Amino acid sequence: MFLSVSNYIFTIIFVGEMMIKVVAMGLYFGEGVYLQSSWNVLDGVLVFVSLVDILVSMASTGGNRILGMLRVLRLLRTLRPLRVISRAPGLKLVVETLITSLRPIGNIVLICCAFFIVFGILGVQVNTCCLFLFTFCFG
Repeated sequence: MFLSVSNYIFTIIFVGEMMIKVVAMGLYFGEGVYLQSSWNVLDGVLVFVSLVDILVSMASTGGNRILGMLRVLRLLRTLRPLRVISRAPGLKLVVETLITSLRPIGNIVLICCAFFIVFGILGVQVNTCCLFLFTFCFG
């Protein structure tokens, strides 16, 4: 019960903060607008996910299983601590560096997966050849 009430309270606070920022900065057009900063986009996505989660939890009380599956969006609320990081310049630099390093790490993972596929195919072929030779010699 406490978690449900605190979820509503924090969602209201975050929606209020987002609305104040959008009114003060503008949403899309102009200089220094809300959607120009990636941190503000992250905040907006978190607010949107929180609102969708509240709507899904209210709609799924009737036992609708399809809407109940959308509650997986609650996992995205784990990104809420990043809102605090956006206000600390040192931590913000660390997170931005981590995010920019994900692309090169992804390329390395793709190369490793290609090697696993190649050696997996070779292993299956060697296993097939060994099985054929075994049945030919002792069969």
